[in-house]
Amino acid sequence: MIKSLKIKNFSILRDVEIRFNAGFTVITGETGAGKSMVIKAIEYLCGSGHPHKKIRDNELDLSVTAEFITADSEKLVCQRIVSKKGRTRCSINNEHVPQKDLFSLTSKLFDVTSQRAFSHLLNPEMNLNFFDQYSELMGERSSMEDLVNKYVKLKKEINMIKVSIEDFKHRQELYMFQLNQIDEVDPQLGEYTELSENIKRLENFEDLFVHGKSIVDLLVDDDNSVDASLAMVEKSLLNITEIDSKLNDLPEDLISSRSVIKEIAARIRDRCLQGEFEPARLEELRVRQHAILSLTRKYGGSFTALLERRESIREELNASEMHSKELITLRDKEKLIIEEWIKIASIVSKARLRNVSKFEKLVNESLIELGVSKPDFRIKINKLRDIDKIHEVDDLPIHLNSRGIESVDFLFSANPGIPAKPLAKVASGGELSRLLLAIKETLPIENSEATLFLDEIDSGVSGRVAHLVGKKLRALSKSRQMIAITHLPQIASQADFHLHVSKSELNGTTVTDVVELDDESRKKEIAKMISSGKLTSAALEQASNMIKNNKG
Repeated sequence: MIKSLKIKNFSILRDVEIRFNAGFTVITGETGAGKSMVIKAIEYLCGSGHPHKKIRDNELDLSVTAEFITADSEKLVCQRIVSKKGRTRCSINNEHVPQKDLFSLTSKLFDVTSQRAFSHLLNPEMNLNFFDQYSELMGERSSMEDLVNKYVKLKKEINMIKVSIEDFKHRQELYMFQLNQIDEVDPQLGEYTELSENIKRLENFEDLFVHGKSIVDLLVDDDNSVDASLAMVEKSLLNITEIDSKLNDLPEDLISSRSVIKEIAARIRDRCLQGEFEPARLEELRVRQHAILSLTRKYGGSFTALLERRESIREELNASEMHSKELITLRDKEKLIIEEWIKIASIVSKARLRNVSKFEKLVNESLIELGVSKPDFRIKINKLRDIDKIHEVDDLPIHLNSRGIESVDFLFSANPGIPAKPLAKVASGGELSRLLLAIKETLPIENSEATLFLDEIDSGVSGRVAHLVGKKLRALSKSRQMIAITHLPQIASQADFHLHVSKSELNGTTVTDVVELDDESRKKEIAKMISSGKLTSAALEQASNMIKNNKG
């Protein structure tokens, strides 16, 4: 339950601290004094509204701080601040937290029913939310929403892959033609250089033979060859070394030189003097060179670019194949999501049908207690789609939602003999107020620690009906803390505690104050509410009797 609320620089609330108690508390005051701003400050703490529009003084920070006492009697302090520079800071027990964490916590600690809630009754989607809360289906609704989010994300992936596959189809024929053309020649890494060298050798076969023969003759084959001359030098050198031992290393160097010359001659003989000229082989190599050059001109301008192009085409084809396989996998996932959604939607649908009459009965009983003598509240369930036919047309998109396969309309009639019709056509403001209260009473309390705030739930009611509304609120406050803003003495007189909001002018500035009224002040306030602001003895006596009669 909430123990206190501190509001600073929020609209007309300059610096207000409000203390709360368990049970039923009413807030009263003149129109424009700032009662609804208290509710708006609480909504702001729960994450709604635009804080910059609520800053009263641009030279000061805006802050809303609420202190709670948990079921374990522990203190919990929640705060949201907007600095004059526009920066927001959220904290729980003085520790900085992300906004979403604060909003998640405070939305569980407050159950705010503002004047906007009346319009919710005219909204079929909100009708469905009310009914599903009663049927305790919000967990299933959350599961369906999770599935819808997964489904939407999956559909984006599927569509992207489908676009890639479709886009590739337009290029596939060209890619296959290019790859077949390259693979038909099948150029290999390093081949073009070797091919060019072999063609050059065959084209110059005669020159290689003539010059090679001359070199081999000069080096080793002629009688006066280099090797023959060195052999003679070797003999003379051996004679010298016998005389001068310091020259002993020279014969070895000379032998080494002769070995080099013989190696050179052997390699030239092998490369230039072996075999015969092969014109057919030369033509074969020229044809292949021409084929590779033709591909090179088409695909990149160089042999390296040609090989890279072939590899990129293969990668594109492999990627397309992988996309096709991935599409099959994603389709399987999509099918599982749809099947799970259908399973949950079917459970939800059956639960709704099962709970219609129970919900109608409870709301009608509550309306009778609120002064509607013969209410006819009904729920019309509209089936939006046949769950058994979702998979019938595979090519059509399947639209999943977090609500299931039905929509709901609330129908109502307060007069016997007149058929129940949609609320927008038949319900008055007072009937909407009581209907909303009856539905609120019927809904399960999801969190007994949550404080119920009601902003002018008494709209459109007066007299005996107002008394019944107050009585209902007092009864509801036995199970949870309740705070209501009201203009009616019939309701205010039934509260356990009474807060009064007033505004005054101080040094040219409007100041709003919130005080808890003692017994005497409360009696006077209710008397003013009875007599339109005038404090008369008759009104005081009536106020005293109302408070006395409503005790206990």
